[in-house]
Amino acid sequence: MPPPPPGRPRDPEIDRRIVDATRRLLHAGGLDAVTISAVAAEAEVTRPAVYRRYRDSASLAMAVLLDDLDRVAVAGAPTVPRDLPLADQLIALVRPILAYYAANPTVSTALLQLAVFADTEVGTELNLQLFSFLEDVAARIVEAMQRGELRADTDVQALVGAFFALYFITALGIVRSRLESEEALVATFEAMIRQHLDGVRPSPGAGS
Repeated sequence: MPPPPPGRPRDPEIDRRIVDATRRLLHAGGLDAVTISAVAAEAEVTRPAVYRRYRDSASLAMAVLLDDLDRVAVAGAPTVPRDLPLADQLIALVRPILAYYAANPTVSTALLQLAVFADTEVGTELNLQLFSFLEDVAARIVEAMQRGELRADTDVQALVGAFFALYFITALGIVRSRLESEEALVATFEAMIRQHLDGVRPSPGAGS
């Protein structure tokens, strides 16, 4: 038997309207304002149109997180020069993300909490996006090793993991209401990453 005919393709314009509507509701009232009915009304689409794409308010809010991180992090990474010292590159990669958090503290708190406790389906999408970003970080670390900025025996994956851990610890400053400005967030990350990189730099005179 031939396979059943495919369903009606999704309309990308409706996809965009739903995500943008969710973002507006998040900014206006936080997660409590995001419901299927409210998003449908704000986006001027039917509730079934929303349900076909998202099963609950958490998945709607996570769609905003994925969309925003793609815009500020993944898309911005190629603009960071690769000939800068590694610490400067890593700070430049993180700065737009931390700026986003600082500019949207209430929304960012909710979205960070969702990211930590994301279910399997949403978590998979987030992990794919994160993998793309961290793959670029790994390549930059390898380049720093090749130019002698880091020791040849540096564990690339361990350093990538440390980079992400330091970034996430910094971002949690928003959740704890201890770091409220972009500069405070960036300064905190910068101090930690520079100190961490000191541990994998060649010793003075090494190789001479």
